Amino acid sequence: MRPRRFWLRGLLWSLSWLVLAACRPALALLSEPLVSPPRSAVALNRAARLTVRWQMVTDAGPEVRSMAGELRDAAGNLLYRVERVLSRPAPDAGIPLPDGSSSRQTVRLNESLGIPAGVLARALNQGSTRLFYVRAFADANSTLSSQLVLDITGAGGAGFSIGYLGLRFDDDSVRRLVQPDSPLRARARVRFAGSGQLQGVWEIADPASASGTPVYRPLRLVRKPLFGGEAVEFDSPPLPTARAGPYRLRLRVTAPALDDVPVLQYYVSPATGRGAQPVELLGPAPGARLGPETRFGWRPVPGARAYRLEIHAPAGSTGPAEAEQARAPLAGVLLGADEQQARLGALAWDHVRAGGRYRWRVVAIDAQGERLGVSEWHPLGTRE
Repeated sequence: MRPRRFWLRGLLWSLSWLVLAACRPALALLSEPLVSPPRSAVALNRAARLTVRWQMVTDAGPEVRSMAGELRDAAGNLLYRVERVLSRPAPDAGIPLPDGSSSRQTVRLNESLGIPAGVLARALNQGSTRLFYVRAFADANSTLSSQLVLDITGAGGAGFSIGYLGLRFDDDSVRRLVQPDSPLRARARVRFAGSGQLQGVWEIADPASASGTPVYRPLRLVRKPLFGGEAVEFDSPPLPTARAGPYRLRLRVTAPALDDVPVLQYYVSPATGRGAQPVELLGPAPGARLGPETRFGWRPVPGARAYRLEIHAPAGSTGPAEAEQARAPLAGVLLGADEQQARLGALAWDHVRAGGRYRWRVVAIDAQGERLGVSEWHPLGTRE
């Protein structure tokens, strides 16, 4: 009887642990792996250079990290190891939610990948024409692998692919504040592999739609031959600035296939504005000395879809001939509706001088691009 008693006790103990395990919340896991491009061609007899974007979702955080990348053949044999750590914080993941789950955060990690020509030649000599570049990513609770497929081709036959597409205005910003009818262009920078023709279209969403769900219309088609597998830059057509309000600009690439579509935003100031409610400024204090670390702050305005921080010359500092020009800010920063603080960027510092005196204010913009609120002027000065 004694062995049977111990057997029953062991069974009950095991069942109780199963019940407890079923009641525990599931461990958070990395999920939804995505790599861009998912596949690329690399040429024999020359080093491969690619820009790889890794993306996944974590509901654990506090970061996603990959210690190294490995190039393997179809049989899983290791050909080359990239000893480079990729990491990105994920502070918004893992927060408990009322339904018992955890908050999720999408994490994107960029990698500039180089593979020596000798590695590719050795793989081909061993009979491998398709390789797999694999990275294992980990958060606090789990590990997830993702891979890029590489096809080895002849020296002149590498497939045409876009590794990177970036958009900037001529001042290297991704947001601009401009006056009505001001000239404005953007610049595209493309890094690519192989040779072929880039096809796409510049598209704009004007103030009628840019503040809600953007509705884009075409500005100009792009058909640009690209050779040499390196990088190229080219300008957009002139951008519309006649109508006040927010705009969105994008270059949508149709060939070769590209998932990422970067978007630039700019705002055209209204020529006139209706009566506006006051915007309360929080800092810096009037008369403060302006430095690179100075942070401007204000209270949110109900209904605002954007804010414009403006730096102006002091009142009465210009003569009659300069009066019209003086109405425009010397420098400005355009911010989204959820941002109520900012610092001046490098471009703004180009328009102020050491020991100078200025004044600043904040303008709130509504969904129609009209002035919704405006603060009082606060004076400030720059350091010697």
